[in-house]
Amino acid sequence: MSERAFVPGEMAEKRIPLPIGRCRIHPLLDHRHRAPHFVAHIPLTHKSVLLTLPPLKNNILSSPTEFFLTWARESCHDVTGYIKLLFNDHGLNTNKLIDNVCAFHMTVTISDIARSVGVSSATVSRVLNSPHIVKEETRIKVLRAMEEHGYIYNALAGGLTRNKTATIGLIIPTITNPIFAISTKGTQTVAKERGYSILLGSTEYSYDVEFDFVSLFYEKRVDGIIFMGAPGNLKSMEFLRKWKIPFVVTWEVLQEKDVNFVAFDNIQIARQVTDYLISLGHRRIAMIAGPTTGTTRAYQRVEGYRQALDAHDLPCDETLIVHKNYTVEDGKEAMRRLLRENEPPTAVFCGNDILAFGAMAAAKEAGYIVGTDLSIVGFDDLDISRVTDPQLTTVHIPAYRMGKMSGDLLISLIEEEVQQPQQYILDSSLVIRQSVGNPSLPRICLATANSDGVASGTQRLDDVLRVEPPLLVAADVIDPPSKK
Repeated sequence: MSERAFVPGEMAEKRIPLPIGRCRIHPLLDHRHRAPHFVAHIPLTHKSVLLTLPPLKNNILSSPTEFFLTWARESCHDVTGYIKLLFNDHGLNTNKLIDNVCAFHMTVTISDIARSVGVSSATVSRVLNSPHIVKEETRIKVLRAMEEHGYIYNALAGGLTRNKTATIGLIIPTITNPIFAISTKGTQTVAKERGYSILLGSTEYSYDVEFDFVSLFYEKRVDGIIFMGAPGNLKSMEFLRKWKIPFVVTWEVLQEKDVNFVAFDNIQIARQVTDYLISLGHRRIAMIAGPTTGTTRAYQRVEGYRQALDAHDLPCDETLIVHKNYTVEDGKEAMRRLLRENEPPTAVFCGNDILAFGAMAAAKEAGYIVGTDLSIVGFDDLDISRVTDPQLTTVHIPAYRMGKMSGDLLISLIEEEVQQPQQYILDSSLVIRQSVGNPSLPRICLATANSDGVASGTQRLDDVLRVEPPLLVAADVIDPPSKK
């Protein structure tokens, strides 16, 4: 919008609306003043201040607009509310002023809020940091004033004053596996409840990246750190102990007595899975495990698998152990390799559900019926494992509970509510669904008739015996698909 011509004796006003929290500027054209005047009105204190500036020197500043912006940036950083500008030069380019005025803020402080409500700055501080000890009526007044005047609490500055930042670091192995998102949600829930924020770092199973995040979080002055999985880089724990930064480990049981952890026993549950497959009659049991570099969980699960075979006097065929990254494609590739063995396995235990999904897909592509010709077990109990075909037998991990408990424990350590190391081992469980079966039972091809007509299909003998007996027209025992 262009400026209209200046008329002596007339006052023109242009209002420039800006968001709450920024200064509002009202240029007024007034022929009665021979020098620029700034009226700084501070609504929080209901006061106005008239600032008279010296005459403009064009050889120093090119325009009233430049003069005003220069003055405002240098002099108005601690003034709240809005400013009125009175001057006698109609050459002020208010359009340029609109474009440039957002270059600075009028910062609202705790003292401003305190004066507007009629309380002390200490009371406002208590509303922010310990609201439970402030009278409800006072707390509501202070919060309303903060909202009205666009006050934003500088948590970092307040935390540094108390030598705390109310921030915790969370180091996870990867952002691609949903199970770690579930655990993160648990930590975030308790952090929010207790007034803490989270900084997140994903190592992608790299020990070096892990230590980089530990160093970065230290620079950011986090109050403590949670590791999903034991720190693989020894420097990480040494560094945290040296600088007395509290930390909690999840997902793995540790031998160290002075380390806080919330975990489940990977070895024990892997042994339980293998025991179950052996109890069904499986003797050729393979394992598609995760990589043992960058994590010890994969190693522990393989160890549980080995212990179960040994306890049943079964040989551990090393060709049946395949280490892969935790992706669907890697699961497919591992299963294809296992099915090319001279004597393929009858059951496969996978290091997580994602590997199991890939393994199931490869088995189906090769003509196997999962749960009948080949049993597959996963690990994590992701939601999708309930809707696969067949539904996946898997290990349920208390991921959300681990995240929530570890967050609560870490904050208790930070606030010195807990003095001695705390170590919690949570229960994990085998969830039996349809992807496993007894390898000794034959598969039969049935043609059945019912009131709606005739249908045919392939079923296991034990499945047939568990349901109402259909009208059996024909039954033939068939063998699993030949090795590809």
